[in-house]
Order: sequence, then structure tokens, then C-alpha cells
Amino acid sequence: LNVQIELIQLIQGECIFKEFIDAGKEGLHHFGIYVEDVDVLIKKYKEKGYDVVHEGLTAGVQKVAYIDTYEDFGVYIEFQQTKKRKKRIKA
Repeated sequence: LNVQIELIQLIQGECIFKEFIDAGKEGLHHFGIYVEDVDVLIKKYKEKGYDVVHEGLTAGVQKVAYIDTYEDFGVYIEFQQTKKRKKRIKA
């Protein structure tokens, strides 16, 4: 099991983390999940009535999206796209 803990300190500017704090929330903000296709999951969660609260690129390389699942799960979900792996052909 690989676990990454990310500590975020808000310094300035508007972002989903500031909105979280301004709303009086504290503690765990989101779970991050590495996926092969962020767009597929965005579509599925939108169809279920969830909002995408942030979409962008991490370090300009991989797509990332935050889904507002706070009311149902008490946290947001972050999907971070990994590079698609080529299928191996077994000979």
C-alpha cells in the first residue's frame, strides 16, 4: 500500500482550499486517487449529480479534477491522471 500525505498551507489567493476554510470546515479535505482517464470519471460523477469544483493540470503535466462529494462522504475526491500504460502482449 502506497500512501501520500499532502500538507497544504494557504498563503494567498482564491482556491478550493480557501473556500473550504472560509466555510468553517477543517480537517481532511480530500482523498486523491490516481486514474488513467480523468474525463471518464468527471462524466460519471456529473451524471450522478456531483459538481466539479476544480479542474486543471499538475505541474503542467497531468490532468487533475476535484469532485464535490463532501455532503455524502465528508471529503472531496481528487482524481489525478496517470500516464496511460500500453498493454503488454504476452508471447
